[in-house]
Amino acid sequence: VPKLKRGEPSTSFKVRGRNLMVDLLVPARGESYGAVPVPELGAHATGLPHFAYLLKAPMDSALLGRDRIVPIVVPHPGRYCVHKLAVYSLRSGKDNPKREKDLHQAALLAVAMAEDQDYMLAEAIAAAATPLRAMAKAGAQRARKLLEADHPEAAEQLAALA
Repeated sequence: VPKLKRGEPSTSFKVRGRNLMVDLLVPARGESYGAVPVPELGAHATGLPHFAYLLKAPMDSALLGRDRIVPIVVPHPGRYCVHKLAVYSLRSGKDNPKREKDLHQAALLAVAMAEDQDYMLAEAIAAAATPLRAMAKAGAQRARKLLEADHPEAAEQLAALA
């Protein structure tokens, strides 16, 4: 799929004849959201900030389809929550719907883990490097305000980031 800027390498690919698109993502090395060459694939990928943190400690899961079950690997839920809070801070514009979606997804994950898997969020927060923690701070403060009335346990866990 061609980029809007002429001459910029593509990081999104569409399968011909099918309604399938793939976006290649890799950890950013330097400038965030730039195109990074992936020689093994003969392609380029979008470099995401703190993506390496998200890729560590993945978990096995399953994708349920109509006629099959496919084993997959997913990010650690606690790390995904912290990463979503950091991405919230990276997005510009107070009225940005993606920014609010990141915040609500992180808050929902925090609530789900606070029930009986609070250690997952605690581990993820402890494993976050200082720059990531600083980036996630604003999102964590906002998520705490959303959660403190109805989900005080989740709000308390996010206090370590806020």
